[in-house]
Order: sequence, then structure tokens, then C-alpha cells
Amino acid sequence: MFKNIQSSRAREEMFRRIDALSPTQTALWGRMNVGEMLCHATDQLRIAAGEIKTAATPQFSGRTFAKWMVLAGMPLPKGKIKTFKEIDAQYGGTPPTEFERDRETLKEYIQRIGTIQDVNEVQPHGFFGPLSPRQWGRLAWLHLDHHLRQFGG
Repeated sequence: MFKNIQSSRAREEMFRRIDALSPTQTALWGRMNVGEMLCHATDQLRIAAGEIKTAATPQFSGRTFAKWMVLAGMPLPKGKIKTFKEIDAQYGGTPPTEFERDRETLKEYIQRIGTIQDVNEVQPHGFFGPLSPRQWGRLAWLHLDHHLRQFGG
């Protein structure tokens, strides 16, 4: 079965991995530091919650083929996918504040988005279009896993 933050077991796994991060860790790839990564991951969940709106509009290929390939677990290329400018940690996303606070904020959003059941409580994705809470949970797990591996976790 695919991992998904809608599973309490998967959330607990993510919390352990996030708790293992330290403010001095360096990325194995990419340009973000660990604090920027925490905020970037939180910003993705803020999109799901409707707190951040993206200028991007879903395209047919994103709503269909790419959406299903990504949700099925197609590996994300390291450092090759451009993120929305609204959540780009270095160009418009939420800037890091204090490491422990940013870590706890990410965990709070994982818990919040991971327990949503009502489709009306999640917003469309800027590339994939409408997603169910379960699809958002899967996408969030994949995104978090990708960035935690980026920092060795």
C-alpha cells in the first residue's frame, strides 16, 4: 500500500524523521538549507489548507497523466523540478525563523492535513488540480520523503 500522511503510522514515521534533523545538516543535493526545507514543506501543506494560493493553473497533462504517475510513486528527479514561486524557500516562500519552531509548525501541518476527511477542506493543487484529502496526503508524504532524504533522513 502507498504511504500517505492520512495514516497515523506514516505521520509518526514522518515525525521521527523530522525530529532526527539538526539545524547544521547540509543537503545531499539542491540549494535549500535544512531550515528552508522545513518551511518549504510546510508551505506545500499550506497550499492544501488554502492558506497559500499559487498563480499556477492546472494543465491537462498535470491533471491527468502526471498526477497519476506522481501519486503512484514515480521517483522525483533530484534538483530538477521547479517549485511554485510562492513556496520557493529562496524566492518568495516562508523564510525560516527558529529551527525548533519551524520543525514544530511542519509537524502541526502534517497532523492537520493528515486528518482531513472532507474534500471541501482541501484546495486544488496548482499543477495537479483538484485532489481529494487522500491524494493530498499521498502527495504530501512523497514531497516530505523526498526532502527528508535530501537531508539524509
